[in-house]
Amino acid sequence: MILSAALAERQRTGRDLTDLATERIQAGLFAERAAFLDDNKWEPLRDALIAELERRGAWSDTARLFIEPQLRKRNTYVSWLWRVLASAAGTALAAEWLRKFPRIAAEPEQALIDHLLRDGNHDSRATLTEVAKRRRRQRLDERRRRNWKAVEFLLGTLAPARLPVAVAGDPSFLWVLRDRMGGRRHNGSAIEASPALLAAMVGTFAALWPWTDHPIGVVTGDTNAWDATDFLARCLNMLAANPSAEATAALATLVAVNHDYEQQVVRSIADQRRARADAEWQPRKVEALAKLITDGPPIDHADLQRVVLAELDVVQAKIRSSSEDVWRFFYADAAKRKPYREDQCSDALVTLLKQSDRPIAFDREKHLGDDREGDIWCTSGRLELAIECKRHWHADLWTAFDRQLAQQQAVDWRAEGHGIYIVYWFGEHDHLLTGPPRGSGIAKPNSPTELEAALGHCIREAGLSGIAAKVLDVSRHRP
Repeated sequence: MILSAALAERQRTGRDLTDLATERIQAGLFAERAAFLDDNKWEPLRDALIAELERRGAWSDTARLFIEPQLRKRNTYVSWLWRVLASAAGTALAAEWLRKFPRIAAEPEQALIDHLLRDGNHDSRATLTEVAKRRRRQRLDERRRRNWKAVEFLLGTLAPARLPVAVAGDPSFLWVLRDRMGGRRHNGSAIEASPALLAAMVGTFAALWPWTDHPIGVVTGDTNAWDATDFLARCLNMLAANPSAEATAALATLVAVNHDYEQQVVRSIADQRRARADAEWQPRKVEALAKLITDGPPIDHADLQRVVLAELDVVQAKIRSSSEDVWRFFYADAAKRKPYREDQCSDALVTLLKQSDRPIAFDREKHLGDDREGDIWCTSGRLELAIECKRHWHADLWTAFDRQLAQQQAVDWRAEGHGIYIVYWFGEHDHLLTGPPRGSGIAKPNSPTELEAALGHCIREAGLSGIAAKVLDVSRHRP
């Protein structure tokens, strides 16, 4: 107390701290902290001491001297941790302490985790990923275990599809996820939950937390039923405001889920469609307007790709409902539902595509040089487009869009990186779908629509902006 009073008098009389030894300044700060002096009255002195230590580059060492003994003793309350984390050195120290103290108490560890989540930069993400992996090998108490489980879901090291297993009927895990995402402040984690995780949270917790309106009057606590509703509604709002294709696919997974949030899901889907349309809208060029008026040929590779995808939609409609039983074109034995090989399926597809009256030529197995061939090649004037085709059980189903289509076919100078990856879906009665790669975090698709969405996600993750996926449903159910 005497040292604190002497430093306060020095400040009152206008003398600075530059002539004092670093250890004296540290001692003064520790004395002020130990005495629990009135924060408002002593705040100017405290700020001056910290500023001088920061100027000398001694602040991090000072913080270690004060905080680490408390962490080592596994204190549940660590005095002044919030002030250290709020300083310029806070992020680096939080990462250091998570690594250094594996047996830390749950409360300060949670504060360190939340600080790195709020920071959200590459180093913070890497630290959380590394420490989460280490914590898996430890025997943690329930609070610490759930905190790190939530972190892994947010980081994406745990696939959203595993959330129902992690929850296992435990509604309270919702609060852990909510708090790691920023709690009720709505401005917490800078590492945002992925669209797939947001949808998984709604799909998992909606049945455990039915829609509950906020009561009128004064309420207490933040883990009430209406707080859960507020959080799940916020997840839907985040999806609705996200104009990405991933958000579109994520919302689509909630359509068939039976729960009290059905109206909110429908509204979110409509809002997200508008947001995506606004984000993707571009003013049309003169050439595009001319094409729109005259229904002329495609004006660039992306336009050619869109036109061919539209023609594939026409083919799909014929397969589903044509009086000519077009679906039989893809079977060697229609009665026994025995599919043709891929090359014969592609022959049938080209025959159907050539029925279009658009000025596009479709050719089979065009030679591209260096012993490379494309399954189907589209040409419209000077524009060309590669197409690679696979049946749904092909061993390379989840890699051919990159290793074959992107790297060997669409790379041709005439295609300029554009192509379409087609999968023939025959149903899983006789041939099971080749599942996604282990560790990809992708749930096994159960329908052509889900498979197309999953392949589209993989293509986007690979950065192949010129490649599109299309799954043709040529299946027929056994009578």
